Amino acid sequence: MKFVLTLVAGAVAAAGVVAQGPAAKVIQAQIVAAQVKGEVEMRVGSELRALKTSEVVPQGARVLTGADSSAVLVFSNGVTLSLAAETELAIEQFLQDPFSAATTVAGAKQEPTVSKTLLNLFRGEIVGQTPQLNFAQGSAFGVRTAVGVFMPPARGTPEAGEFRGGVFRLRWGRPDAAGGIRLVASAGGSPWVFLQPTGGEAKSIIIPPGQQIEIGVGVEVKRAPISPVPSGK
Repeated sequence: MKFVLTLVAGAVAAAGVVAQGPAAKVIQAQIVAAQVKGEVEMRVGSELRALKTSEVVPQGARVLTGADSSAVLVFSNGVTLSLAAETELAIEQFLQDPFSAATTVAGAKQEPTVSKTLLNLFRGEIVGQTPQLNFAQGSAFGVRTAVGVFMPPARGTPEAGEFRGGVFRLRWGRPDAAGGIRLVASAGGSPWVFLQPTGGEAKSIIIPPGQQIEIGVGVEVKRAPISPVPSGK
């Protein structure tokens, strides 16, 4: 299984995530479309329009990629997301404490300030990379899907001490023989957790580095190694 996450340095800088010049002093929470290829649209409220490179993607927006199309979103906390073709992703929440514009976010191993991110993957595939998040200070990150929530390990668990950020992938598979659609969740250089609702409770499924799970509604979770294993560090 091959992970693809290509960020051109010039595109990231042009997106405004790396602050330059004396005019900018403080950076607020911001998401920028660093790369847009093919037919990519953004829905904000009732408005649906083409998404352009370097355009800001606000909280509450949905990004939709068409056939043979893709997009790269860069978050001001250092997270990057690559959206494959025929993907629909909602930015349900992205909040971040302000930080100095002198801070270089691109390629940083630690997010500059506390942030809260909640995404919703309706269909398609995303490949992401996160820095070390400030969990002790209140940072949170999660991707909702129809079968559960993908997130870093909960604070205080043994796996949380091993989390250093890294690469992950979420991909909706094709319908199986029973008509159900399954999600494949893969972890790179750090452990991740998938919270699966079961009878009013949430079952915590640990995904160790270099592993993937295949999960659906009312089916047994399947585990397998990924190859090559992305370091994500």
